[in-house]
Amino acid sequence: MTAYKDQNRTALINYLAPGLKQAVAEAVQVLGECWICVPPRNRVNFKKRGFDPVARLITGCDKSVPRQLPGNTLRFHRQVRDQRRLNKPGRESNMSGSMKANPGSKRVLLVDDVMTTGSTLKECTRALSAAGYEVAGICVLAKRNL
Repeated sequence: MTAYKDQNRTALINYLAPGLKQAVAEAVQVLGECWICVPPRNRVNFKKRGFDPVARLITGCDKSVPRQLPGNTLRFHRQVRDQRRLNKPGRESNMSGSMKANPGSKRVLLVDDVMTTGSTLKECTRALSAAGYEVAGICVLAKRNL
């Protein structure tokens, strides 16, 4: 994932997207109909990379992927630090209370590329639930341990 995200080796999407497609398809088969929601991107990393890694992976999946909530449904309402150098308590503190979501009532499958401590997905779940969504599940391409 580091090569894809941080070394601009975007051709790896051809290898990564099918794995995400399969994981999402299996999740939807278990969970039933739901909409995809991806975490908002850290603005600094987005500027540095020039693309949203998760959005590109989902686009690379093809049309069989469930519908996505609009990109601005879930957003940061305060600045957060880059999580790469933070430990688990630091990540939790960094993310806690950092997001807001537009009001809604859809069933949602959260989709992200990598889960390290779960603090980002926990905050996404909190913000979406507070706005009225039902977070039916979480799907990631890779699980990384600190």
